[in-house]
Amino acid sequence: MIALVRSSSAASAHPALHALIFLFGAGLAGCAGETGILVEVTSPDLVVPSDVDALRFEAVGPAGVMAQGVFPIASAWPHSLAIRPPEGDDSGSVSITVVGLKAGATVATTTVASSFRSGETSTVRVVLSRCVGAACMPMDGGMDLGVDLGADAGELPDGGVDDLGSDDGGDVDLGSSDLGLGDLGTTDLGSADMGRVDLGRDAGPPDLGSDLGPLDLGVDLGASDLGTTPSLVGSLVISELATGRLSGSDEFVELYNRTAVPLDIGGVTMGYRSSAGASYLVRATVPAGTMLPAYSYYLIGSVGYTGTPTPDLPMAWTSGFASAAGHVNLARGTETIDLIGWGVAAIAPEGTAAPGFSTDTSRSYERKADAASSIASMTSGADIARGNGHDTNDNGADLIVRATRDPQNAASTAELP
Repeated sequence: MIALVRSSSAASAHPALHALIFLFGAGLAGCAGETGILVEVTSPDLVVPSDVDALRFEAVGPAGVMAQGVFPIASAWPHSLAIRPPEGDDSGSVSITVVGLKAGATVATTTVASSFRSGETSTVRVVLSRCVGAACMPMDGGMDLGVDLGADAGELPDGGVDDLGSDDGGDVDLGSSDLGLGDLGTTDLGSADMGRVDLGRDAGPPDLGSDLGPLDLGVDLGASDLGTTPSLVGSLVISELATGRLSGSDEFVELYNRTAVPLDIGGVTMGYRSSAGASYLVRATVPAGTMLPAYSYYLIGSVGYTGTPTPDLPMAWTSGFASAAGHVNLARGTETIDLIGWGVAAIAPEGTAAPGFSTDTSRSYERKADAASSIASMTSGADIARGNGHDTNDNGADLIVRATRDPQNAASTAELP
């Protein structure tokens, strides 16, 4: 049976990703003349359904998560997912994460990247393999980080890994394993290729897809590929925030990764702006190299923080947040990732402000799990362990007010939506 999932996000910076369409089925075939990406999933060591009984797919664009879906599987490999762009718009790149699940638990995960090409259905092959632990590294590993600018003549297929952004059959192409006539001696410029010159014919097994010409069109879209830090907008949110209680300084800001892939949050700053202030003043900076696993939390605490659990970034600031009204934001460089404004006097919230208090005692602001979440469902009901991923850019609609604070840190249990 084929299932259909449509993204409802309207926050994308790229119109081609406004309405991705997922079509799922065993052995689903691409259609000639249609623009799309066909993701074919298989595994050498995971048996369906004893090892894997469902697949989670997630598409991530420049603005963050664009669409996702979970599909039960019962028949043998392969299984396929067709991704179609909106009608009339066949541009745009997309990073696709495939997660193998057994009874809801992660068994294996792989991330690939590709691009829509007008009038073509490109095939991206994903190989899932058994792994141990909650965080499974993608098989691609981000190793092929450069665009192959050599003028491949097409006499023989390239035998390196990930020229097309998918899992090739050979070892990592370090720019020195090509031995003959395929590449014409032009230097590969990616960081993983190490700047060495390809010398010609590939000695390794052939690619699963042949070279497409002077430029490889399926370039991996990781941070090292692009030479810049990827945007966290739509992926990282403020999930809970507490102002200073009666002491005036017992405060924390909790972050949540609302995606199925780890995020590099190094260099993210947390800033405070008074209710009528002109700008944000940085109160904390996340250390470089900090990775936040999928659906996990990161806790930043003030000097006066007295609660549990222990902050991942403790004693980060001394001056307090006003209980009646104010703003807290997350940013990296000049990009604002997320912000919360509270109190009627706050002049720059997202949408409408959350309510403020003359004294906050033990209260906190917590992001909802979804649009239907309530104070009761988030504090003692069905949504208590479903994460804090609801974000419509309206603080008044996206947050509840907890009577008792409940911070979580990186060691807390990950919470899937």
